[in-house]
Amino acid sequence: MARTRRETAEYIASAIELASFHPKFKKFKKRKRLLPWEKSWIARTENVYRYVKDLRPVSRKEAKEFPELLYSPVTLIKTGPRKGQERQHAAIPAVQMANVGDDFKLIGRIGAHLYIIRSNGRTWVYWKLDDVGTRKMREAGKDAFTDPYTYEIEKVIKLAEQAFDRPETKAVYLWAEQGRVGAPMPSLQQFIRWIEDDYSRYENTDRWVRGIAILVGDVNERISLREFASFSPRRVKKPRDYSKRKRKKKRRQRK
Repeated sequence: MARTRRETAEYIASAIELASFHPKFKKFKKRKRLLPWEKSWIARTENVYRYVKDLRPVSRKEAKEFPELLYSPVTLIKTGPRKGQERQHAAIPAVQMANVGDDFKLIGRIGAHLYIIRSNGRTWVYWKLDDVGTRKMREAGKDAFTDPYTYEIEKVIKLAEQAFDRPETKAVYLWAEQGRVGAPMPSLQQFIRWIEDDYSRYENTDRWVRGIAILVGDVNERISLREFASFSPRRVKKPRDYSKRKRKKKRRQRK
């Protein structure tokens, strides 16, 4: 069966969407026509980012200051002599940060491993492990999911222990490849228990750990449960298509 031919307007609309985090596609915003190679380029880029979520664009200044945080997609090669191998694409001026607010901003850094981030009207400290390259994360994940106390997970617990020694720490989250994950842990014991009971059971090793995310506040400040809930927005359920149900009902009535 022949493929359905896409309209040029559809390619341009897709390019405009990609331009929100991929600056090279901004030039298509005022275009009416496209060359064949431009359509192919848009289609190939669509495939790279088709299932990528939670990308947050950053400014040129931020991209220059935080190059190691920029998102660099990895895809599988489907044809040719390198079929089945991974291909690392060039980084784009965006970071992958799940569960952050619309006010997300990279504020600054302390040394090589601490990042100050603004999100949900709060200050956060993201504390990165020494080596969190994509391939190394996946290799580490295979071992750590067998035994949660192997490899980098011990370092993560050590980071959390140091964080909870400071009275400004209000909660600690795990910082995974896609961003901050899990529920807030207001104590070291709860954090370790969550590592043992929940995170160690994940089968998807692509979500492996990068470090921890620390919610910072005033020493005597108390964070309400309602505010904690706002830091991890619930996923919106897809509305049911009731028109399909009505059509099925009518078919049954006719029979």
